[in-house]
Amino acid sequence: MRHLGWVFCFGYLWACSPEEAPPGLQVPLAELERQGLALLERGALAEADSQFSRALALDPQFVPAWIGLGSVGLKQGRFERADSAFARSLALESENTAALCGAASLAFRRADYPRARDLYLQAVALDSTQAGPYYNLALSYIRITAYRDAVAALERATALDSTHVLAYYTLGQVNADRLGRSDAAVAAYRRALTLRPQWGLAAAGLARALVKMGDNQQALEVLRLGDADSSQAAVQAVLALVHERTGDRQAAEGHYRRAIVLDPVRAQPHFRLGRLLAKMGRRQEAEQALQRFELMRPYQARLSRLRSRLLSEPHDAQAQYELGTLYARLQLPELAAQAFSRCLAGRPDYAPAHNNLGNALLRQRRPELAAASYERAVRLDPDYAPAYNNLGNARLVMGQFDPAQQAFQRALNIRPDYADPYYGLALVYRELGQEEKALGAQQYFEKLQVER
Repeated sequence: MRHLGWVFCFGYLWACSPEEAPPGLQVPLAELERQGLALLERGALAEADSQFSRALALDPQFVPAWIGLGSVGLKQGRFERADSAFARSLALESENTAALCGAASLAFRRADYPRARDLYLQAVALDSTQAGPYYNLALSYIRITAYRDAVAALERATALDSTHVLAYYTLGQVNADRLGRSDAAVAAYRRALTLRPQWGLAAAGLARALVKMGDNQQALEVLRLGDADSSQAAVQAVLALVHERTGDRQAAEGHYRRAIVLDPVRAQPHFRLGRLLAKMGRRQEAEQALQRFELMRPYQARLSRLRSRLLSEPHDAQAQYELGTLYARLQLPELAAQAFSRCLAGRPDYAPAHNNLGNALLRQRRPELAAASYERAVRLDPDYAPAYNNLGNARLVMGQFDPAQQAFQRALNIRPDYADPYYGLALVYRELGQEEKALGAQQYFEKLQVER
């Protein structure tokens, strides 16, 4: 088995000693691998892809480059490409733990958690000295509700790497929320805060565990005395809970509202605020908060998974794209635009992200920027009919009727049965005073709507 130059394991790069490359290729391959890994780590995915591809042009059997391509594909959401690259690396070296971890990460992303668990188990059986595979094995155990196995894997990860802050944080979560072991949770959260002071999520977790133990005063001290970043919604939500438990309803209300401002898609503060307002006799406000909770609740599991991924992989372009679509669905265009922009930082050639960024910008009443995003989308994909339709809408909002008409017509040239451009054309024709054409376009739109 070739010694690992690096191991990709769900967001971690673990340094090992590389085997010498074939004579005459040692310098370029090693340098291309180094550059590719550096680019991958900082989220420059297209550039990393280029470096790994250059390495494979020099040596098609250079396994680290295949693993690198698989890792790029995984972060970009190109799962078939990632699968092919990891399969090729395992065909060349069946006991390569980096390739096994990459394939496991792909299985995890596809929600095939038993397969992810089995692949990580193979990896740690081959090399039990790395913390990363144990941490990711624990995540797989959590998904299949094997919480005691998850704790064992996390404890192994922290034994191998006493600075693995995410392992300590996750250990706190599992002990507190799944096993009811508050003492163990407190110890894990405290270790995470020692490694990363003022980390809001860890401070909030520690405070919640202390509240469960009935120690409200110590929970407040954790959140108030410099251990927590008060700009994080999780901290505000726990502050609210503690104040509610101690009878200070006015302070609790203020903290719940602050938590909602900081993180408007998190459901629980809406629910707790609604319940608190009901106790205070403010029924109409309570109903509004609880209605907002019901709107948010179906998305919480997905939101939690995405945020968990982004804790360890902030440059995961596909996760950012999925987060953007969630924000867009919840009618939060500013947050959606931020997520789509982060996606495009890693994957600038992804036409759907440009299109959806345009949608978010248009909803923010920024049609010029939206039009620029739609134009980038259609340059990348000239047959992208919805992007042409959206471009027509942006041009229409700006009063540019001829360009709007051209964009709508282009969408229909690609998809003659596409209803939405006919509606846009009807609006354009009315603005131009062409009522007969407007009526015809409106009738086509209605006909196609019925036939959907």
